[in-house]
Amino acid sequence: MIEIQLNPEYVLRVGGFLVSNALFTSLITSVVLAATALIMRRSLTNEFGTNKGQRIVEAVCEPLWNLCTGVLGSQELAARIFPVIATFFLFIITANWIEVLPGFLNSFYVQTPEGTLSLFRSPSSDLSTTLALGTISVIFTQGISIWILGPWQFILKIIDVRKPIRAFTGILELMSEFSKIFSFAFRLFGNIFAGGVLLLVIGFLAPYIIPLPFMVLEIFVGFIQALIFSLLSLMFIKAALSGHHN
Repeated sequence: MIEIQLNPEYVLRVGGFLVSNALFTSLITSVVLAATALIMRRSLTNEFGTNKGQRIVEAVCEPLWNLCTGVLGSQELAARIFPVIATFFLFIITANWIEVLPGFLNSFYVQTPEGTLSLFRSPSSDLSTTLALGTISVIFTQGISIWILGPWQFILKIIDVRKPIRAFTGILELMSEFSKIFSFAFRLFGNIFAGGVLLLVIGFLAPYIIPLPFMVLEIFVGFIQALIFSLLSLMFIKAALSGHHN
């Protein structure tokens, strides 16, 4: 049995660039989602529920849209935020669920200088991926704040130089923004990494019927983690825009 390791496992080399199995799986996930979006786009119309493809898109996007409008309290603001939040949710849930596909974990191997490594790995079980997602979320939050509040109001919201105490607390505010990256990253990474290890161990000890309940549990955890990541991103955006009225 080959266990999932904490450190990145590099399985490919493209020129002088090393590609880890988590990055390789992330690229596959992105291609699958992009291809699915292009296929579904052909079936979209201006009327609800007109065909099967339209109904599938509505079933996926409508709850996410309602979540955005419910948290942000503004359809205009939600329209700006929704594409990013939906992308977070769809990418993370696909990356989380891909590890429960039959034959995914430790079924395809490549020979590398470090030994025999699994070609595929759930992107969320690699800390590099979750750190990247957390960084993107925090940068987007700050970017949308600058766009809506304006640069000067954004600076005053963090460090109000007109008030000495606010200038000090602004430093703590900046530190908290950096801490959000690690909060995002370790929460998602810890849950999915632990689930992947559990599936590996159960699959090795009892490879047939017994792993099924654990796979169902992992599907549920994958959904919850994608939802939590998206919801937290929305809440942080809501907090960053507090006091703004459309």
